[in-house]
Formats: sequence, C-alpha cells, structure tokens
Amino acid sequence: MNLPKNISVLLIDDDPGITRLISKKLGSRGWSVDTSPTGEEGILKYLDDSYDVILVDYDIQGCNGIQVIRNIQEHGDTPPIILMTGTGSESIVVEALKLGIDDYIVKDLSDAFTELMISIIEKALVCRIEIREKEEFEQQLIQSKEKYRNLIENLNEIIFNLDRDGVLTYISPVVTRLYRYHPEELIGKHFSTLLSEGEYPETQKDFINIVEGATEPSELRILDKEGNIRDVQASSRRIYQDGEVVGLTGTLRDITELKQAHRELGLISLELGERVKELRCLYTISNFVEKNENLGDIYQKVVDSIPPSWRYPENTCARITVGDMRKTSTPFQETRWSQSEEIVIPGKEPGVIEVFFMGEPSEKDVGPFSEEELLKAI
Repeated sequence: MNLPKNISVLLIDDDPGITRLISKKLGSRGWSVDTSPTGEEGILKYLDDSYDVILVDYDIQGCNGIQVIRNIQEHGDTPPIILMTGTGSESIVVEALKLGIDDYIVKDLSDAFTELMISIIEKALVCRIEIREKEEFEQQLIQSKEKYRNLIENLNEIIFNLDRDGVLTYISPVVTRLYRYHPEELIGKHFSTLLSEGEYPETQKDFINIVEGATEPSELRILDKEGNIRDVQASSRRIYQDGEVVGLTGTLRDITELKQAHRELGLISLELGERVKELRCLYTISNFVEKNENLGDIYQKVVDSIPPSWRYPENTCARITVGDMRKTSTPFQETRWSQSEEIVIPGKEPGVIEVFFMGEPSEKDVGPFSEEELLKAI
C-alpha cells in the first residue's frame, strides 16, 4: 500500500538527544518533523497545524504523555498516536492502549530503535488507511440499503382480477405506464399472456394453490409489450360469490429495480468480504515478520497465508523462491494459470513469489485471479 511521500510528524519530547536522533532519521526519509519540548506547546502546535502522526514521550516537562494524549483526543478525531516510554512501563502502556493509541515503543539511542520507530509509524498509517477504506465500503452498504428501502416504499402496483379459469376480468390502467399495455388488450385473455418463457407451469401451480386457499405472495417474470422481461411480485386472495370461489383479486408489484439493487448489494458485500480477507492476510504477515527473524519461517508463513486470502482458496497455492531457498504452500501444484511478483533484495539476486490456480477456471470466471494489488503489497 502506497503511503504519502512527505509524512508530517509532531514529536513531543523534552530529551534533546532523542529529539535529534528521531528528527535526523525521519528527515532522511523526506518526512517533516515538528518538535516540542513540552506537552502544552505540543498541544498548541497540534491545534494550529495538521499532522499525519503524533509521537508522544510519557515523561515530559509539566505533565505526562497520558495527559497530553487525553487533551489531544478531546478535540475530536486524531491522526495515529504512538507513545514512547522507558523500560518497565507496562502499566503505562496498558493505560495508553485503553485510551486508543495506535502503538508504543521503548526508547533508546540505538539504530534499531529508529528503524523500529519507522516500521511502527508506517504500520500505524497503513492501518488507518485500511480502516478508512473499510468505512467507505460500509458507507456504500448503507447507501445501497437506503436505495433498497426507497425502492420498496415507492413501487407502483397493478391491481387485477382473474376468474376461476385464470382469465383477466380487470387490470388497472397503471399497466400502461409500467408495461405499455392498454387494459383492453389484456382483459379477456388468460394471465399466461403476460408470462415470460418457462414461467407458466410454476405460475399455474401457484394459481391453483391460491384458489384452494394459499395466501403467500409469489415472484414471477412477465414480458412488457416491447418484450422486455420484468420481475414482479404477485399477491392474491380469493373472490367469493354466494359462498363459492369465483376467482382471484390481487396486485402486481414491479420489483425489477429491487432485484437489481439486491444483486448489487450482494456484490458489494462480497467485495467487502474479499477486502477483509486481504487485510487479515497483510496483518497476519506483518505481525509474524515483526516477531520472527528467520527468513525461512517468514517465507513459509507468507505462502501459507496466501491461499485463504484469495478468491478461490481451495484452488490456490503459492511458492516463494529466493536463491536456493524454496517454500510452497500445501497442497501445491504448478499450473499454467499463475501470477507473480519479483522480490527485490539489495545486493542479491532477485527472488520471486508466485501464486498458482489449481484446476480449470470456470467459464463464468474472468480469469482465476483478481488479487494483483494484494500480491504486490505482500
């Protein structure tokens, strides 16, 4: 995932050595660092400017980092906040995490400290981007549901009457606006006149069931005068005369747009599900890399994490090749359906990560893969 090139950092710390060390390291990456030796000044700078991330030392002049974080949070949503502490500060870290900070780091003056600091900052920024994208997906779902609800509330209905044989004895004029038929073109004809091909057997069975007392609405497909297929929901009840059932009266409600909206909602839900799988994959790999130094174990974790995160996990396998080292997922089968990305290692021969599709893609699939960006991110 691409991060902004010029990341702005607010560093609140009263230790000149730490401040110089962090500013120099982050500045070497093209990031801008604004420093403050006191919590009060840091809060004022935060309110006067815009930052991508905030670094707060716990032990600073005038107050502690927890108080600074609380004051910043009182002003609404914040960028990622990372707390810097000394060793033996577990209780402080727990308190800060309860406040909702994004991460923490134990301070020292080593190169490892600044490298870890960069990794933590980038991870926090990526996490925020992923959360924002997830929220955008959820907003699309809400909008789709609102569209779904509005369709339900504003659909027009056609009223009809059928005799005992299924012949139309009345149909309301709304049929002209919706389906281009004039009522007189349909009255006196069997209801099957309106049905699309293949609908008659099931609809005839529903008709008989309603005559015999069934009350459940049914869905069917009819043809408008121009031959276009429309989805409708039919609700009917029996008409009585002298105690005898002489026909049916009911309504036809057009649900074509409703069905389309439902399909779109399903596609958005599917896409959101796939996105969640991708985020889970990246998060799993990121956490494993932070806790492990053995490259063989890391490569194996990566290939094991790929199949469950692809659209067809049961037909997906992966392989990493770096020099003489090769790691594969289980089961593994090299096929002609594959995608790959080069692994660039400074000073060494490049490696490659490959994903294969086992088996024949179905005709409905537009190729077996759609995760090129995820593979690049991995």
